[in-house]
Amino acid sequence: MSRTAFFFAQVEPDWQAAEFQLFSRHLLGSIVFSVVGLLVFLGALWLIAKFSPFCVVKEIEEDQNTALAIIIGSVLIGIAIIIGAAIQG
Repeated sequence: MSRTAFFFAQVEPDWQAAEFQLFSRHLLGSIVFSVVGLLVFLGALWLIAKFSPFCVVKEIEEDQNTALAIIIGSVLIGIAIIIGAAIQG
């Protein structure tokens, strides 16, 4: 075995292990932030439904209240933008 081949044979596994460790850290961080973001998003949706003076589901599904659906959709998009900005840093 030549000297160059021996050098690369020794260095390559450590480099691959470091790359895998970095990838796994980023993957774990992405999963944690996604779960936390979804929980905050679902919590906001629950708060909207809980503190509204009427049944949101009934108003949107049965009474076809389009204005309420647009308002709740706008609020949820705003919350999603805030969560995305918080995750991005």
